[in-house]
Amino acid sequence: MVVQYICNSSEEIKYYGDPKKTVEKYGIFKILLDDELLKKWQSAVDRQIPVYLSTCGTPPNNKIYTRVEGLYVDYLKLPIYPKSIEEMKIVRCWLERLFICTFQHAEFKDYIFNPEMIKILFDSEKYIPTQFRVKYGTLTYRNLNIKNLLKFTLDHLIIINELGIKFKCFDKKEKCNNYILELLSNGGKNIHLIRFNIEKQALLDLIIKHIETKDCSNFISYIEIILNQDKTIIEENIIKNSRNPKILFKIYRDEMCGHILIVKKVDGKL
Repeated sequence: MVVQYICNSSEEIKYYGDPKKTVEKYGIFKILLDDELLKKWQSAVDRQIPVYLSTCGTPPNNKIYTRVEGLYVDYLKLPIYPKSIEEMKIVRCWLERLFICTFQHAEFKDYIFNPEMIKILFDSEKYIPTQFRVKYGTLTYRNLNIKNLLKFTLDHLIIINELGIKFKCFDKKEKCNNYILELLSNGGKNIHLIRFNIEKQALLDLIIKHIETKDCSNFISYIEIILNQDKTIIEENIIKNSRNPKILFKIYRDEMCGHILIVKKVDGKL
């Protein structure tokens, strides 16, 4: 099923004509829990594992909802901290419903689904995918929960067309660069194209060096880098990987937008 849009938000909802539609406690699937799975779920309840994680500094609270736009606009209000096995089932069922959709656009600016909770809920499932299938995605990377955000991106997103990432509030540029490289190096399986901004050429130099010297078998094959400083010096070039001569990347400026740099995997026969 194709759905137009999904996002997690705590912003106040404004209504124009139509009343609020909150999807909360219906549509529960029958889930059989063996003793081992029941124990894991109860442990998650006891430890107060959250369904959502914040990346913006404001902890998850009861204002958070998941907005889903299809034929109608639904506001999915899941338990933030499930307090019972029944509430775990509610979260499990609705996540499964979301996982079987394809979204035209997904936006996770301030809150993401907790990868730990996803693992707990779907640990025994071998045939249910645990990724959001998205044509166009938007993420905001900050210091807070950056490791979990990276894990969510790599393990729980399939980007069919393009993923745009904004990097905000990093205390150290080196830290930001490391996470960008980790994302680029491991995201090739699930992310077709990624776009982000850079402030300085140092990051671009790191990307080129990584392509030249590291394992790039799962490197994202199409990268658009928006140059905030158009003075960045770059000439069209073919980057060769020393570990595998068949892996080549072409780097060049976009003909229409000179401030956009493209790093693209090309045919190894070139």
